Amino acid sequence: RGRWTENEAVASGAEFAQELWLNHFCTTAAPRCIPDANAEWQCYGFRTGEDQEWCRTVGVDGCTEYKENDLSSEMTSCGSCSCCRRKVNFVESGSNRTC
Repeated sequence: RGRWTENEAVASGAEFAQELWLNHFCTTAAPRCIPDANAEWQCYGFRTGEDQEWCRTVGVDGCTEYKENDLSSEMTSCGSCSCCRRKVNFVESGSNRTC
């Protein structure tokens, strides 16, 4: 299968467990969002109830990051749009814990 289910476990000393991935909740559940390190900013058109203040303050919603266009070189792919979006480029995190 290539993946562990939430009902399976592995002994920490097992030879094949050297690269076992666990999320910050100490489970094998995949991250909600798959990060894209190469995600580029794209122009975003507002929907009902959204405005520039929303864009400035929303941050990440679901698996999409929103940001006001600051006209920096990082945001050139967004053009002259005032609000930009891109797929998240980071892995969700939480408090450290020992599994």
